[in-house]
Amino acid sequence: MELWVDVVNQALVFGALAISLNLVMGYLGYLSLAHAAFFGLGAYTMAVLTRTHEWPFVPATTVAVLASAVAGLVVALASLRMSGEYVVLMTLAVLSIGNQVARSWVDVTGGATGLFPIEPASLFGLSPQSVVAWVPVLSVVTAVILAVVWRLGESPYGRVLKAIRDDPRATSALGKRVVRFQFQVFAISAAMAGLVGALWGSYLEFVSPTSFGLDAAMLVAAIVVLGGTANPVGSVIAAAALISLPDILAKLDIGGDNAAPIRNVAYGVALILLVRYRPAGLLRESRHVGRLFGGAPPLPEAVAPGGDSVVSTPAGAGRRLGGRALSKRFGAIAALDDVDIELPEGQITALIGPNGAGKSTLFNVLTGDLRPDGGTVTLGELDLTGQPSYRTARAGVGRTFQDVRLFQTMSVFDNVVVAVPEQPGERLGPLFLAPARVRGGEDAARRIAAECLSFVRLDHLADRPVNDLAFGDQKLVALARLLAMGSTVMLLDEPSAGTDPGRVSMMLDVVRTLAGSGRTVCLVEHNLDVIRRLEGRAYFLDEGRIVAVDTVDHLMASPALVESYFGGPARERA
Repeated sequence: MELWVDVVNQALVFGALAISLNLVMGYLGYLSLAHAAFFGLGAYTMAVLTRTHEWPFVPATTVAVLASAVAGLVVALASLRMSGEYVVLMTLAVLSIGNQVARSWVDVTGGATGLFPIEPASLFGLSPQSVVAWVPVLSVVTAVILAVVWRLGESPYGRVLKAIRDDPRATSALGKRVVRFQFQVFAISAAMAGLVGALWGSYLEFVSPTSFGLDAAMLVAAIVVLGGTANPVGSVIAAAALISLPDILAKLDIGGDNAAPIRNVAYGVALILLVRYRPAGLLRESRHVGRLFGGAPPLPEAVAPGGDSVVSTPAGAGRRLGGRALSKRFGAIAALDDVDIELPEGQITALIGPNGAGKSTLFNVLTGDLRPDGGTVTLGELDLTGQPSYRTARAGVGRTFQDVRLFQTMSVFDNVVVAVPEQPGERLGPLFLAPARVRGGEDAARRIAAECLSFVRLDHLADRPVNDLAFGDQKLVALARLLAMGSTVMLLDEPSAGTDPGRVSMMLDVVRTLAGSGRTVCLVEHNLDVIRRLEGRAYFLDEGRIVAVDTVDHLMASPALVESYFGGPARERA
């Protein structure tokens, strides 16, 4: 009987560990093999403080949690500018270093033999002395960790995490400080792993490096994948299955002397079948905040397209965006060379020119995606030069991308609602301490998102996965996202490219309405007919310089500009 109770306890421990890893791996999108190192750090910190320094269990565990959280912050700092595969290698190195330190620092850690015996835990006067007595303790801890991760992941906070996972650059362009979320998630996840490690060490009354190596890291990652990334409930189910399956197979009387190899083959086949037929895991990720099992929450009632509230002049309108003497070089190439540009409020301006002229680079400099080598960027009296993109977005400068850059694993609706600024549920304090305020903020954000989708006439597609939409509809979703941001300046990168004529007309109507509301609109566009229909002025860029400013008709009347734009003599285009 105690054998199966021990299996339950192991499943609870590794389930809690997998839930905490799911926060980083599932919601944020980083596979961290260092999680086993945080697990071990928590166990060793508790063991050294209780065994060597005779600390009580609760203070020792508190220090273990804090130490693991600090270690998580260090790993987050090292991961900031790394892509996914390099994060795996870096966290593997952290795991290897931690394991080697545990084996080599004999005076503190006991070396390869570990530390034992460890005094049983004393939790507020309760001291679990048996395997059975540990079940409620570990159950409560696992439930608390599940509740915390669910609250973080299935909330406006988790919606931002999923956006970062899908496209950190686009998330920053929505005004979200990506680094803050990354640091917080790594620290919280590591702290949870440290807590579980401290309990695991006390449960075993023994700590050694073998418990916190690569095998443990791979087991926890497998639990997350099989249970379902970004679905913490699946981690609990998968932990129960993976931890108990070897013991269940061991009880089967098959194969005689070959029983062990047969059981291993059966175990492997079961995993292969699961991955083959349920690649998303036992429980799929929900596309909707607050729904673990994929159900769609009811959408707010949409207003009529063109409702005044969504297109009314936003706060901060009336400020013009300008650049003075902007320059940007990439090695020997001058992408921008002493560029002056001014985008008046309430008007539509276009950037035209041949490929490689510097149009997208200029957008990137104006929005903070790139720091200029020289010159200044101003919004009214506000100096935005060198500010990161999230601060530029918060100041009111929004942009779309040539390749759209929507969040492909999220619904159309969540792609828009995530752009609403200043949501209380995106901060840890209100998320856990002011639930009523979070609910009110979420209701308000959902109403704004519904109205923005109605304005671009896509409210009927709100519940669809965004990657199911036609390219033209995706561009309209990107426009709705700018509306939800409340941007006063909108920079649109090739809004009509890859779009059918009907969608182009709809896009033009939207752009005219936005400019008419007092917003500043600038677009990069190769379709000269689109710019003519918008009746705006255009800057002609070539080789990183502004060579002319006028209407499209006047610019195209210049043989030299036509030759530059089309790449051949003007007479050949006549």
